[in-house]
Amino acid sequence: GFRENVRNFSLSILTSLSGALELRFPFLSGHSNRVRDLSMRIGERMGLAKTDLTALRHAAELHDVGIVGIPGNILAKKRRLSEHETEMVRKHPFLGSKMLEGVPGLDATRRAILEHHEHFDGSGYPYGLRGEDISIPARILSIAEFYDSAVSTRPHREAVPPEEALRMIKDGANTLFDPEVAQLFTAVTPPH
Repeated sequence: GFRENVRNFSLSILTSLSGALELRFPFLSGHSNRVRDLSMRIGERMGLAKTDLTALRHAAELHDVGIVGIPGNILAKKRRLSEHETEMVRKHPFLGSKMLEGVPGLDATRRAILEHHEHFDGSGYPYGLRGEDISIPARILSIAEFYDSAVSTRPHREAVPPEEALRMIKDGANTLFDPEVAQLFTAVTPPH
């Protein structure tokens, strides 16, 4: 129906935009797809409902789309960001969720994008949500996103070896990450 057409059209535009960002910032190349694959593996293992899995898939593919609103010179910086610059980068989950506003059937996707940098102990952003207040797709996305970012080279730091990234996730269980998701993720992700 009409709502579905609007949703699919919006998703295809946002996906194109996300792809354009990966071309503009080569260090993001393939990031969304890898995060999607990691997220889906966990979501399926957890037996998430079909609607949650769909929301998770879309959110993983589009979680960085809000980066379009951040000045490129900040993203490509080789040194540590100033407080003001960090503040700007931290707007990307909010900007990304705003871009999906009003698209029918994407509320759960929007919420996961908005919350993918929240931490289990409430120390994350943008709202400082904690524990069960963070949606399950966001809790999965947060770990998949952390892992792929850690094992990838970024302008301001070297890549971390996979086994080290997995240890960071184990260590972050209960503080940064949902302990159940963290345990499952480290169990099913072979350090390669």
